[in-house]
Amino acid sequence: MKAFKTEFVGKREFDGPRQLQIELANDIHWFNHHRVHEHFDYFSPIQFKLQHLKKLSKKYRHTPF
Repeated sequence: MKAFKTEFVGKREFDGPRQLQIELANDIHWFNHHRVHEHFDYFSPIQFKLQHLKKLSKKYRHTPF
């Protein structure tokens, strides 16, 4: 979270709350969908989550209840 705050707020000035809201939403989208993370094996958080869900789906698809 610290890196996000530093990257987002530390380098910008905003004309008002609406501009802040729009740019924050854009940055969150970019951070989750496009930025790759070493911690996630160089996937974006969304890609990493989808990979994890696919693995779980395959694991439990063959498990009888």
